Amino acid sequence: MFYISWASRISNNTILIKSGAEVKLSFIVIVIGIMATAAGISAVRLAAVPRTRNDCIFILSMFIAGGLIGLTLSLNALDAYVYLFPDKTIYYASEYDVSIPGPYRGRYRCEAGVRLKDIHTLRWIELCTSKEELKIGNKRQQGMDAVWVTARVNRVGSYIVNYQFIFK
Repeated sequence: MFYISWASRISNNTILIKSGAEVKLSFIVIVIGIMATAAGISAVRLAAVPRTRNDCIFILSMFIAGGLIGLTLSLNALDAYVYLFPDKTIYYASEYDVSIPGPYRGRYRCEAGVRLKDIHTLRWIELCTSKEELKIGNKRQQGMDAVWVTARVNRVGSYIVNYQFIFK
């Protein structure tokens, strides 16, 4: 449960490269590997315990359940890879848009959102923020028309570490 909640939070600030055969291939390998490992461990452990009825059906159902758990754990595997294994940290200025209300995060909607363009993946991402942070005041002033972004990147995507409003 800890990994699932951690990986979900990481994926809110992660942008994956849109296309590329190697990204798709690595995702397939990760998914199959985790599913096979979880399913194999489940089946081996249950096969070692003696059962009296419906042994094959029970072992098969535990094998499938282990595979589904492995699939669930692999859903955010590429986001975790981008976060844990960055090649470098980049800094850049980007244009931005503000939206009120912000993007959905699960069942809940953010109070406000900042949409910015990542130069590494050439894609837009919308991050959660608050109305207080967007108000003209300490962090944002009249005429600030760009954001200074700090991102950790690798060949799979980018993880947005921080952003600050700046004058362009």
